[in-house]
Amino acid sequence: MFLFKSKQFDPDQFEAELKKVTSKISTNEKKLRKLVTQKKHYQKLLIWYLTSGYIAYFSYVYYRNNIKEPKTIFTLILCPMLMGLIYYTFLSVYNYLISNKESTIEYLKNEHNEKLSILKEKTNFDKTKDLLARFSNGEDLKEMEKQADAIQKKKMEYLKMIQDGEKGKILEDLKKQEHSNSGFYDHFLNALMGENELGPDKRYALICGKCLTHNGLAPPGKLPSQVKYICPKCQFVNGAGEVKVNGSTNIDTGSAEKKSNETIEADKGLLSVGKNTTSTTD
Repeated sequence: MFLFKSKQFDPDQFEAELKKVTSKISTNEKKLRKLVTQKKHYQKLLIWYLTSGYIAYFSYVYYRNNIKEPKTIFTLILCPMLMGLIYYTFLSVYNYLISNKESTIEYLKNEHNEKLSILKEKTNFDKTKDLLARFSNGEDLKEMEKQADAIQKKKMEYLKMIQDGEKGKILEDLKKQEHSNSGFYDHFLNALMGENELGPDKRYALICGKCLTHNGLAPPGKLPSQVKYICPKCQFVNGAGEVKVNGSTNIDTGSAEKKSNETIEADKGLLSVGKNTTSTTD
């Protein structure tokens, strides 16, 4: 029983351990950056001081004229060796510290990844356990079947919509093709026989026969003489006496006689005026 309890997953404890590992990683990374910075800084200073000390000692010996003495020569040879040893020791110490920190960080990162893996496994296990507990008694099987049926129904409706859309597209293409073919034939016949004046694409202006006012356009396929309307300006009835016979329009005889009488009367008036003028000149 004790072992079973010890293996149980405690989220709070696991979170505390994970935070502790993360904090250690952050602290060691800061120390590593500090060591790298110190190494570069002290390395430059060490080279500077060692070189300056050797030059100062060599200048002092040269100034005292003791450069030819065996002891001085031995010292001048031994000093560079000591300088190299000091420099090597310095680099070795800092490289060891940096390597140690890198190893520690690597170990902590591996531990962190292991804990994350454990967390993922535990989470997946808990989800699986919940699913098993949920579907073990078969309570949600009917709901799953309903959801599957609904999904299948939507899929079939979607496929039907796609098929209907493709059929409509095919019919539309056929209509466009038929329209283009008929347009070509119509154009060919119009060029051969002449255009139809009463075609649906022809519309004539409605001009009042009395005051010559423009009153819009005639309906498609009709001549102005076939349209009966009242001029809004002079109230003259247009198209009332026009009759179509054998493809040509004849105007009502009454209106024609009226116009001819008006013309005759006008001519008589002009003749009378002409006679009066001739008699006056005589």
